Amino acid sequence: MDTQALKQTITARLGVPVYLVEPTPIAGLYMLGTSQGVLYSDAKGDYVVQGIMLDMTRDMKNLTISGMREQRRLGLAQVAHTPIVLKARDERHRVALFLGEQDAARRQLSATLQQLQALGVSVEIYPVIDHAERAADWCSDPLLQNDPLKAYLPQTACSE
Repeated sequence: MDTQALKQTITARLGVPVYLVEPTPIAGLYMLGTSQGVLYSDAKGDYVVQGIMLDMTRDMKNLTISGMREQRRLGLAQVAHTPIVLKARDERHRVALFLGEQDAARRQLSATLQQLQALGVSVEIYPVIDHAERAADWCSDPLLQNDPLKAYLPQTACSE
């Protein structure tokens, strides 16, 4: 099975980039991680199925959700920037939060982030910066100047 050929075929036919190709428990059926979600295809890309796959032999485990989680992990691993990590003392869950330069929601996050930490949810904050000259604005943002976020900022130049 040529995963690269399958990626190219599906991308050409559907106009959707394919990032991940994984075999499924069904012989000849592959899970495709795309920018539009999870799809399933045969090895040639002639047939595509969209939906949820359940593993009935393992208490109806949702294989589609498992595939989406793996796709997110792979995507986050490719992010070049190290996130600001607000670690919960007793971490039970971890979420990734992508914030843009112009996100008005940033201004209201401080209290919510502290509540999440108290509930055992660690938060990884990934700044989404459209213009390199505005990168330093992140360090002067009022959200990041409040505790506990201030401790995670670089001590010297904040240009990364």
